[in-house]
Amino acid sequence: MVYTLFVSLDSFYTSTLLKKRNELAGRAFLVHREKRVLDSSREARARQVYPGIPLSEAKAILREEGTYVPYDPDDYLSARNHWLDICALYSSVVQPDMPHEAWIGLDGHPNPSATAFELASDVAHALATPVRAGLSKAAWVSKLSAIEIDPYDASSLMVVDDIPFFLRSLPTSLLTPIPPEDRQRLEFLGYRRAGSLLDASNSALKSQFKANAFLITQVVKGKWRDYPEALYPLHSLTERIVFDSPADNSLMIQEGIATLANQLANQLSSQDSSAESITLYLEYENGKMTRFTRKLTKTVQTSTQLRTILTTLLKLPCTPPIALRCTLASLRHSARSQKSFEATASTKERRLCADSAIGTMLSSFGTNSIVTASRMQTDRRTRLLRHWRHCTGWKG
Repeated sequence: MVYTLFVSLDSFYTSTLLKKRNELAGRAFLVHREKRVLDSSREARARQVYPGIPLSEAKAILREEGTYVPYDPDDYLSARNHWLDICALYSSVVQPDMPHEAWIGLDGHPNPSATAFELASDVAHALATPVRAGLSKAAWVSKLSAIEIDPYDASSLMVVDDIPFFLRSLPTSLLTPIPPEDRQRLEFLGYRRAGSLLDASNSALKSQFKANAFLITQVVKGKWRDYPEALYPLHSLTERIVFDSPADNSLMIQEGIATLANQLANQLSSQDSSAESITLYLEYENGKMTRFTRKLTKTVQTSTQLRTILTTLLKLPCTPPIALRCTLASLRHSARSQKSFEATASTKERRLCADSAIGTMLSSFGTNSIVTASRMQTDRRTRLLRHWRHCTGWKG
């Protein structure tokens, strides 16, 4: 089952600035972007200055006593990467939006709600900040359902399985997959709640919205799905395999490692890249995992290298894993080269390929451009010495 977790951090920007600028401690200050308050300090919130209100209104409240910090994404890059690294431990699909929020794909996890709560609570404990989270089968719905969680109570995470029921009471303006102009028109026509669209006839919607009528119907019925993309971390590759049943013997795990090594080697080869860091994750049914990481003194690129390193890295667990995941980080460009003349194809296939390549070269550059070893002419003295060496074993 495909589930997407949305995570948003409260007071992310103000807490990050407080660690860098001591003079802001105890003061009412805010971070603003596009003429609106993006985040505000505890002192500013005590005076009713909350995220989302117009900057002009905030300035009218705080006046000279407030400090107004314009949003600069570079100021929060390190803090963003810190908490996204925690998310990357649980999933290979992490799509950041603003520095304080991201979508995490939990495709293939046997217990997505347990994994989602583990992830969100780990972020809350690591950053000591309130975390809002929501889990659903559609990314846009997971953001709508996000509420502040209690990191000690798994039931505090909202999981939306019945999307139409969840959307029924929400304003039509929150149906973000529908274009903004169509949402405004729906409200003008009296469809102010998503539930009212469930009773609307298809002919009525088609007469007003033409081709977008189908999109509107799919959205309110919960059939329109969007999924996050693997955008973090940069310069990395990840592959994951899921066992049919928990891998309770070393043979299953070794076969899984071999499959991972081949998949990763194919990706590295297609991108002409090599890796300087490797991390292996063992995932369990309860949502937890074990991680093994190694910085490489020499870059790796082939499946044989990867399989050897993963086998050396792995320590067999007491609990059978249900999935293996491997991430290659710090990728860098590697010049493409042919390590040997050998190939995995049969002798007949190699001969056919060689004859085809030689024929192309001869037709392009002339009949004397390539001479195979069997056609090379040697002088009489060299031939005589070869026969003498073959008959007597002489090495002079």
